[in-house]
Amino acid sequence: MKKYQWVKVIGLVFFVFASWGLAGDDNPKLENVVIQELDAEAMTLRVNEMNFWVDAKTKMEDNNSNSIRLSDFSVGDKIEVWFDDAQKNDDGFSYASKIEIDN
Repeated sequence: MKKYQWVKVIGLVFFVFASWGLAGDDNPKLENVVIQELDAEAMTLRVNEMNFWVDAKTKMEDNNSNSIRLSDFSVGDKIEVWFDDAQKNDDGFSYASKIEIDN
């Protein structure tokens, strides 16, 4: 294989793996929902009558794609949340893999 073909192959492989790594994008998603309850200390939130837990791996972004913390969100914020029902905590809350402010 010629050098430029290897570059194309490596670029394609990188693109595919980078696309897969977009934190939580393959998980189900709730759009245009409002935070009803938020406990930054317990790392939990409630939206659309559903409870979620987060951890350090949860990707959280403002509407400019800047990384933020759970404590930066507020009750009443409109968000999008990607979640994984297969990862429930002891309280039965689903894991939120990604949260974005949607204001």
